[in-house]
This record gives sequence, structure tokens and C-alpha cells, in this order.
Amino acid sequence: HRLEATVQPSNAASQAVLTKLGFRREGLLERYMDVNKRWRDHILFALTAEEIPEGAVERLVRSGRASFL
Repeated sequence: HRLEATVQPSNAASQAVLTKLGFRREGLLERYMDVNKRWRDHILFALTAEEIPEGAVERLVRSGRASFL
């Protein structure tokens, strides 16, 4: 029902990809993950099943990139 992704605030490229895929920014997770022995903030993005464009999942399955569905 819900997909979540986290990304470090400095990673603009990953944020752009998530936004392009329809994920929305939900907030900042302070000191969320240990990266190289330092706690790092992350931005939480989310996408719910209702927000996925109609037909997107079917196109992904047909492409062979989501054969697990």
C-alpha cells in the first residue's frame, strides 16, 4: 500500500528521481542513519498505491522489470 524512500539532503539527484517518479516529500528524519560512523539526516519520501498513475504497474510488469508482481 505504501512505498517509502529516504535520501540524504545533499543528494539532489536522488531527490529529483523520487520526485519525478511521483514520490512526495514527507519530512526530515534527523540523525536517521549511521553512514560512515556518523549519524546522518535523511529526507523521507513516500508514495501510496492510490498515487500511482493508472496503468503504471501493468506497464512495468510488461517491460520485464517487475516480474516479481
